[in-house]
Amino acid sequence: MSSTLARKFRFVSPGIFLREVDNSELPRIPDAPAPTIIGRYRQGPAMRPFKVSSLAEFVEIFGNPIPGASSGDVWREGNKTGPTYAAYAAFAWLNAGQAPANIFRLLGDEHDQATTAGQAGWTTTTGGETSAGTAKNTAEALASNGGAYGLWIIPSGAISNISGVGGNIGTGSLAAIWYVRDGAIVLKGKQVSAQLQADLPETTGSAVLMNADDTSYTFEAQILDTSYNPLYTTTFNFDRTSENYIRKVFNTDPILTNTSVVDSTTVSEGKGNYFLGETFESNLFNVVGASGASYGMIVPIVSGNFADSSGSLVVGYEDHQEGFKNPETGWFFSQDLSTANADYAAERMTKLFKFHGLDGGEWLQNNIKISIADVKAPTSLSNPYGSFTIQIRRASDSDNVPVILEQFTNCNLNPASADYVAAKVGDMYMTFDYSTNRLREYGQYVNQSSYVRIEMNPSVEAGTGDPELLPFGVFGPVRPNNVQIIANEGNQAHATPGITSLYNLDSSTTLGPTHMLSGSSFFCFDSDFIASYGARSGVAAHLDGVCRDRHGPKSWISHETGSTTVPQFTASFVFPKTLFRISASDGGIGDAKEAYFGLQTGKSHTDITYDPGYPDYLRRLPTGYGQVDTISGPPADRAYSWVFSLDDVRTVIDGDIASSAFFQSGSRRDGDSLTAMSSSYKQILDEGYDRFTSPLYGGFDGLDIYEAEPFRNSRIASTDTQFNNYAYNTIKRAIDTCADPEFVETNLMTVPGVTAKNLTKHLIDTCESRADAMAVIDIEDVYTPFTENTNSFQSNVGTVDSAISSLRSRDLNSSYAATYYPWVQIRDPNTSKLVWVPPSVAALGTYASSEAKSELWFAPAGFTRGGLTEGAAGLPVVNTSERLVRTDRDKLYTANINPIANFPSEGIVIFGQKTLQVTPSALDRINVRRLMIFLKKEVSRIAAGILFDQNVKATWSRFLAKVNPFLGSVMSRLGITEFKVVLDETTTTADLIDRNILYAKIFLKPARSIEFIAIDFVISRTGASFED
Repeated sequence: MSSTLARKFRFVSPGIFLREVDNSELPRIPDAPAPTIIGRYRQGPAMRPFKVSSLAEFVEIFGNPIPGASSGDVWREGNKTGPTYAAYAAFAWLNAGQAPANIFRLLGDEHDQATTAGQAGWTTTTGGETSAGTAKNTAEALASNGGAYGLWIIPSGAISNISGVGGNIGTGSLAAIWYVRDGAIVLKGKQVSAQLQADLPETTGSAVLMNADDTSYTFEAQILDTSYNPLYTTTFNFDRTSENYIRKVFNTDPILTNTSVVDSTTVSEGKGNYFLGETFESNLFNVVGASGASYGMIVPIVSGNFADSSGSLVVGYEDHQEGFKNPETGWFFSQDLSTANADYAAERMTKLFKFHGLDGGEWLQNNIKISIADVKAPTSLSNPYGSFTIQIRRASDSDNVPVILEQFTNCNLNPASADYVAAKVGDMYMTFDYSTNRLREYGQYVNQSSYVRIEMNPSVEAGTGDPELLPFGVFGPVRPNNVQIIANEGNQAHATPGITSLYNLDSSTTLGPTHMLSGSSFFCFDSDFIASYGARSGVAAHLDGVCRDRHGPKSWISHETGSTTVPQFTASFVFPKTLFRISASDGGIGDAKEAYFGLQTGKSHTDITYDPGYPDYLRRLPTGYGQVDTISGPPADRAYSWVFSLDDVRTVIDGDIASSAFFQSGSRRDGDSLTAMSSSYKQILDEGYDRFTSPLYGGFDGLDIYEAEPFRNSRIASTDTQFNNYAYNTIKRAIDTCADPEFVETNLMTVPGVTAKNLTKHLIDTCESRADAMAVIDIEDVYTPFTENTNSFQSNVGTVDSAISSLRSRDLNSSYAATYYPWVQIRDPNTSKLVWVPPSVAALGTYASSEAKSELWFAPAGFTRGGLTEGAAGLPVVNTSERLVRTDRDKLYTANINPIANFPSEGIVIFGQKTLQVTPSALDRINVRRLMIFLKKEVSRIAAGILFDQNVKATWSRFLAKVNPFLGSVMSRLGITEFKVVLDETTTTADLIDRNILYAKIFLKPARSIEFIAIDFVISRTGASFED
């Protein structure tokens, strides 16, 4: 005792020694089992289970449910056409008073061995093969498949006479992209000739340079069918306030082109043939100019090898067939520590780190941006590392009023420090291993950010970099190279080195600038715009056919076989880029030193209002291009939109005082930047210019944008597999991810709205294999929502007999599953819109409210706990897709389908609680199955407390001392009527002890619910005694 005290206290001189011992700390309460709800949500982490603890947390992270049937700019605002059934189920559960819930948001994913048919994402093409299974030649592919068409606008002042040597058609900027599924889009108006004549007659075509109708970029366009007949003609411009604004007069809803779910007779103006995708208004105004005379040209955008006329396939800019991808930033790089200003290039600086979004797809890049702030140089020799702050900001904010969602202060690049940036932010990420059907986690530092993880340069991670390095700049989004074409005299054209390349159209002929776009794409020019070129007979005819098929009869160039001269000319075309700050005083910010250089999300340098077109600049490039920015930089045919560094910031000197600062690319190399002139990177920091911002970009949801419901059942056949159907693969992957009880703690699983037999069977099998969760499934032939077909509501309502027949044909016999009939109509709690939802939504809400009112082993049915009209579902239920009569309810219940009845007085009620177990037993009822799941989980927790303890009677007694009171508590709360626990030598024999096994038996009698009440009313004779 004395030695123990001596260790706790230091007794030297006499005195009173006090010590505080806190034994009141409460033990950690294990997480309660939660339902796992798989499906579509508005936003949030995807393709992994995410636990939320309240309704408020759910709405903050995943957003409110989408009621569907919403019009608007679907391309920019997202798909709000199809209701998000899973989100309603989660809302119902949490709103009914229960928590937590496991949310599993679906994004499109394809198997790593997927066939062409199993690719996720979307494209405008219908495939690269003929009906015979052979590859289409280029002309066939282009003629049948539409494609992506870009509008390029050139300020008229940039164009010089191109009729002779030395001509220049100037620099054009991409202003808009249309995606055409059938036919083409062309401009209509006065064509610009080689001699810039203004009196040419009106014409129609693509690859034809046209005069704008005014100084506000106003053009006229036509949508053509596959026979080049006009379907729609409209005037359009880029003025957001105009009635002719481009996004007002063209279709922006890809779903309208899908005749499987949209009645083509209701779609007018050619909207079923195309949709308008990206438009780049801000870039147009900021780069080309806010107004002025201009020319425009619509050209198809195609990437890939254009090899020869016999059939090399073309991959178009419209090809977005791949699984979901998370967005990322460019690399943040260091300051220049050398004094050799003339050799400065950002690409030579040390790349330090970059950020990746945490499983959010496109939503993350559209809604957050990342800033570096408060960059500080090291202050002492004892600590050679500087520091900086990382801010996760709302994308729509401004530097005048920044909205900071997360902040990590005093970060550094010292791997041994507690403030090491990777330790403060986290670097963990997950990938799905299809060989084992589970998620694998990688990384060293637990993620502290809810939005991003960090990727470190390996040299920084190893601690071998210069400790003085600090984040000083960032590379902007990767985009295709700008295109510059130079045509010389002679029978060929040449690409400026490093900018673009030419295409061999057969093995021996190189042609002029007929097909081009950033090294792997093409334009086609009209004969009146570019003079004829030399070509071998047959090749030119093939080209003519290609572009006629692509653009219609008014396109392409004439071909004078044998001609050997081509006028020299140059042409440049640039891809749009996000706005970035030039001057610290842009936007009227109060203190210029509070300005963030780099990314700006406003409309212009002076208008800080959020640009609604900002997401278009961040979209993932086509599949053939990818969105690669490795530590070695992007591939040769791609470039950064912009590069920012504090090393390239100059100051405006007012007397002896720097009054403001501005960014000028190349100023350090030229010796004009503040760091160059002061010969120290610290000078810019001392001046107070120490912050800059980067976007996230390149994320992709992997969904088919032509579908109102990307996982609609009518696209999942019973024979589909993970390899040939991305929707099937995505849902199966989600279920497989939750199959391991040690990875996901759950007691219920549901995929609301999914009725595909192969997937609901897989869900049931998974729950049975886990043996600690019950599946709530929806079945076929009950109701088909409008997102599945073009039928009327009446035609989409199933029948009791068809639902029963369909279910019985499956031979299901499982106590780990339950289903309901019919669909119910709810009133959306936020918009008050009426929405049809599958019965699993109402069932899950009823499970929650029943458990909140009583216990989970009480039947979630009947007027007391199953009254949907009374709010038992956690959502206002107002109708059913079919009113059931008693005979209907009898048929359904006999088939183990729980009816949802609609009574005249009592309202809508869940009127059954059977599982799908056909074999009669106590487990054919939901309340008993849920009771057994609960008991097994809790007893398992108790047993875990003695695992690896000595297998002796004292340990057995400890186990019994916990299990008996627990079961007694359940009995007192009417879960069981009787129980007995046996753990002695009769169960745990000597042989089992030698094999390190403890074996116990628990006998119990579950309490049954009352489902049938029989009462005899006995009428007696007058004078009879009731005692008789």
